[in-house]
Amino acid sequence: MTGANFSVTREKYTRRRAVLATGTTLAAVGLSGCAGVLGGGADGVVTENELEGDLEVLDHEIENTRLSGTKSVKVDVTVTNNSEDALTAAAIAEFFDGNGVSIDESAATTPKSVPRSQDVQLHPAARGRVEDVSRYELRLVERF
Repeated sequence: MTGANFSVTREKYTRRRAVLATGTTLAAVGLSGCAGVLGGGADGVVTENELEGDLEVLDHEIENTRLSGTKSVKVDVTVTNNSEDALTAAAIAEFFDGNGVSIDESAATTPKSVPRSQDVQLHPAARGRVEDVSRYELRLVERF
């Protein structure tokens, strides 16, 4: 009788492990699928900074958004002013597909004042979806 009991317990234990493994795999797949919905996945680089040395890019991240009801993609760009004076800057982003073909380019963001020693976010955006973007290039331009 003891052998039969052991066999049933072992079978339940093995089945439980299989169920847990399947659940963990499904959760991981589900979360990885969210990456394209929430943003991320595309590589970005700053290709031009007219205020190099004074205006530093701290971080940038791509995400899906809606502009005037249109599916769009935007880059949240965090910059800091390392100079002694306030600066006025704008950002432009160009988005590329996996073949290196330009999908779209944003218009320059509304010029934003960046007080000295402070961080500010700029948000260049254009038509498209994160899923379609393989990489993006950022340009920071001085505006008056």
